[in-house]
Amino acid sequence: MKLTDELFNDVIVYRISELGAMGPNGSLTILKKNGETFEFDYLSDKTPWEEIKRCFPGINGCRFNGPMIDEKRGEGEIVIGGFGKSTTVNPGWKHFYLDYGNHLVCKEEYYEKLEKTFKGFDNIDITFDWIKILNESGFIQDINK
Repeated sequence: MKLTDELFNDVIVYRISELGAMGPNGSLTILKKNGETFEFDYLSDKTPWEEIKRCFPGINGCRFNGPMIDEKRGEGEIVIGGFGKSTTVNPGWKHFYLDYGNHLVCKEEYYEKLEKTFKGFDNIDITFDWIKILNESGFIQDINK
């Protein structure tokens, strides 16, 4: 898949894993408002991090290093990174720390709906199955009414 600015139009949610994260290490998964999804290996020469940041302003300038400073952590939560500088996301976006170095970031206007949709799911389920969970809940259909 060729990285272009247009490819990242209408991104509403993305999941990214830190280097060394457990599970989908070094990956970025995108969900667009129309329900289209795609995934990148940001460690790959084909989809390098610097090129992704150039094409996707929503991620450019973010830092992923454990939970955000003001983010409540669950009991037994495993933090990869988080020492010194913590995670920051751009204005207009909200963050869910999913444990083990995995992050879900959404447009601010969808945060409460996502929070309700994910209620009752473990972080590991969200990390691996967030798109399936959103599809089965009718999330995309609801936001496009």
